[in-house]
Amino acid sequence: MALEERILTTSYVADGVVGQFRILVASTTRERGCAVATAAAKSIGISRNKVDGAGKAVTVVHGGIAKVVAGAPVTIGAEVTSDANGAAVPGSTNPIGTALTAAAAAGVILEVRLR
Repeated sequence: MALEERILTTSYVADGVVGQFRILVASTTRERGCAVATAAAKSIGISRNKVDGAGKAVTVVHGGIAKVVAGAPVTIGAEVTSDANGAAVPGSTNPIGTALTAAAAAGVILEVRLR
C-alpha cells in the first residue's frame, strides 16, 4: 500500500543556529524570521533543515506530517509541545500536534501530525 502526504512549507530567516527537526517560534526581531522554541511556546512549525547562523534560510513545515526530535519519551497518540531546546515532549500547553510514532528516549526522531 502506497501512502502520500502533502505538507505545507514556508521559508523563514533564522535568528541564529537552528537544528534540523526542531520546533520553531516566530522571530521578535525580523520579518519572516524564526528561532528555536522555548518550553511550551506557541510555535509556527518544525524545521526541515539545519542552519549554522543568523540570516540563513530555514524551511518550516506548517501542516501535514513532520519529523521532530524528541526531548523525552513520547507515546503514540500523545499531544506534543516544545521543551526548552525546541524538541518535542508530551504536553497540552500550546501543542504543535499529535505523535504518530513513539520515541523511547530523548534524541529519537518521531513523526507528528501538525495542527
